[in-house]
Amino acid sequence: MKKLLKYIEIVFRHGIVYPLFRVLLRNPIHNDTVELKSFRKMLILRDDGIGDIIVSTPMFRKLKELHPEMKLAVFASPRNVDVIRYNPFIDQIFVVHKNLRALWKELRLAKSEDFDIVINFVFNRTTSEGVLANYIAPHGLKIGQGLDQYQIYFNRLLKLQRSDKHMVEVLASVVDAIFGTHFQSQKLSVEVFVDITSHEKVNEFLRSNGLQRRGEMNNKPGSYTVINFSAVDAIRRMSTDQTVAIVETIRNLGKDTPVLIYPPNEREKLEIILSLLKPNSAIVYPKEGSATLLELASLIEGSRFVVTCDTSIVHFASAVKTPVFVLYTPTAALNHEWTPYGIECKCLFATRGLGVDSIPLHMIQEELAAFESHL
Repeated sequence: MKKLLKYIEIVFRHGIVYPLFRVLLRNPIHNDTVELKSFRKMLILRDDGIGDIIVSTPMFRKLKELHPEMKLAVFASPRNVDVIRYNPFIDQIFVVHKNLRALWKELRLAKSEDFDIVINFVFNRTTSEGVLANYIAPHGLKIGQGLDQYQIYFNRLLKLQRSDKHMVEVLASVVDAIFGTHFQSQKLSVEVFVDITSHEKVNEFLRSNGLQRRGEMNNKPGSYTVINFSAVDAIRRMSTDQTVAIVETIRNLGKDTPVLIYPPNEREKLEIILSLLKPNSAIVYPKEGSATLLELASLIEGSRFVVTCDTSIVHFASAVKTPVFVLYTPTAALNHEWTPYGIECKCLFATRGLGVDSIPLHMIQEELAAFESHL
């Protein structure tokens, strides 16, 4: 049945969708570089994941610094929009809302801006992003990447070399190809701008638990390590035993207080982890409810280092320049697009065909102790 449905999907896409769009969309091919300063308004499509928008932040800064008079807007998703809420290099933010009425309102508002260039930074949904770009800016220059079949949506379709580059460098290569810039050869840094309210909430939590931010210690105790055991995909999640072993290792090293972070849907797993630990072995943020993305960024910023599985926490650590110890699936050993960027790190990789939870406890404990000793 799955093979039949896949076949029907292919026939529908290539027999109906693509031919129809070739008639409706008339995007003349424009493969030459263009002058950045010739554009008044730019829209970047980044309506996907949290980590995706974090690694895009160097481009927001570089584009705005090179052409400060240009209006720079970003189309974000409900789950990642808060990451860029206070980014000073972004002039306007749109959101791909799940509610159709709210989405339609947002699309009309974006269309009214009359953007003269749209760049798609979402690489795994080329058709939907292409349709979005054509609705918002029917007469603007539209840049995407992918297979030849997606050319109909864009004026320029880029072919990217990705496997040997970090995603920050991949995005820099996109911008370089479009504008003839040299961002790849420059020092790039991911960043997250945290609001005062988020900082104050985290600072109150730290004070109430006798903890202090790194850089504010003044030779006094109170440092902490943030530990994240959760990820969206089961193959990337730490096991309960791994998390317990990590907490105990950090406790035994005697310098830091382990601080566990978690999404609301992992509360039950958190309770199991706490039940397996000695009393007061770790503290939890937040104690109730859920943390905002910028609260997590603030908490990580003050941490001496972070231990996490493969998720957006890696990119938050990169953004706030906090060393990170990461447990990865084997895929990341071959493709470095989503590894830590510009910070001190140690990455452990699961054996091919297995998940993060297969990484042996003794290996984690030994490598974690060695990593901590060099900080």
